[in-house]
Amino acid sequence: MMIWSDMTLINRYQVVKSDLELFAAAILGSRIYIAFDDQEAGNKYVVAHSGPVEKYTPEYVRISGVYYRRSQYEFRVHIK
Repeated sequence: MMIWSDMTLINRYQVVKSDLELFAAAILGSRIYIAFDDQEAGNKYVVAHSGPVEKYTPEYVRISGVYYRRSQYEFRVHIK
């Protein structure tokens, strides 16, 4: 799995949190990037594997066939 530092997306992404934002991202087919905290390194990292929102519930978001827990991950959309 390829990951890169948060530095690559500084000021060029928006965090997608609410159901409405996830719904809009799903309808628009936006590519969503998944971020997680690395407590040991003290940084946030973004998983290179990303994709459109396929499904979401109050607890999970499915992206590219993988379920991610909403409380554990941060979901971001790239801003051009």
